[in-house]
Amino acid sequence: MSSGFPSKQQSALISNEEIGFQQLELQWLGPISEHTIQCVIQWLESRMEQSDLPSLQNKRLVRVVVELLQNLHHHGYEDADHTRFTIESAHDKWTIQTENELTTEQRKNLEQRWNALMQLTPEQWRISQREKLASGNRSSHGGGGIGLNEILRKTEGHVEMTFSNLTSNAHIVRFTAQIHPRK
Repeated sequence: MSSGFPSKQQSALISNEEIGFQQLELQWLGPISEHTIQCVIQWLESRMEQSDLPSLQNKRLVRVVVELLQNLHHHGYEDADHTRFTIESAHDKWTIQTENELTTEQRKNLEQRWNALMQLTPEQWRISQREKLASGNRSSHGGGGIGLNEILRKTEGHVEMTFSNLTSNAHIVRFTAQIHPRK
């Protein structure tokens, strides 16, 4: 397990749409625990005090980071070698990327939920999220099954989900979420 809180490291852009570099703000390799989440959120809040991001963009960034970290904590394996979490910045755009291992069954379930959400409009995401919260149904982790919905809403749809195969029953899921300023 390792983590990085670099001050001025540079890495290539995740997206080919832009020319330039992103600053690596944070990198974590290894399992995500409740303590890890608390440390990352404390770091992020401190980092946001130093930034000149608009308040709304700042709040959206924190919410997406929390949801992605909780996803890694609740759905990742403690002994997995493929759990990664990074935050990068470039001007006023922030990119959060996560990777974790999952089984074929978990992949199928995730793809079904993702595909269903991708059929909805942003307004329907909001309505769906409110309905799920109002229903009172909770998962075994205490959530309402709205993490993906929340990520899509707070990033305004700037999320990509991809898979790669490790073995016939083990896969890597990668989320790349971007927080852009509202125009």
